[in-house]
Amino acid sequence: MANFNRRSLRYSYSWTSSKEKDHSKIIGFPDEYLLDSNEGYEVLPFINKYMSSRAWAYESTFLRIEKVLREELPKDIRGHKSIKEWLDQNFKL
Repeated sequence: MANFNRRSLRYSYSWTSSKEKDHSKIIGFPDEYLLDSNEGYEVLPFINKYMSSRAWAYESTFLRIEKVLREELPKDIRGHKSIKEWLDQNFKL
């Protein structure tokens, strides 16, 4: 299981997401949860969960996914399920 921490991230993030919205406890990839790609408390657990779902564990893969989320993901794709589907189609190792 991927278990990277905030020191693994290369981009700068806001770390102000409310504890009430603990994204590390989200099960699966529900589309009603939106991902703010500038919020570290949201990006970090999403990447870890996505990598675990694909059985990936390398830090280089983690960093590439982080870059894709920040630089290539279309801004109109925000739900977890939609992002997962977009990554499945557009992210290649």
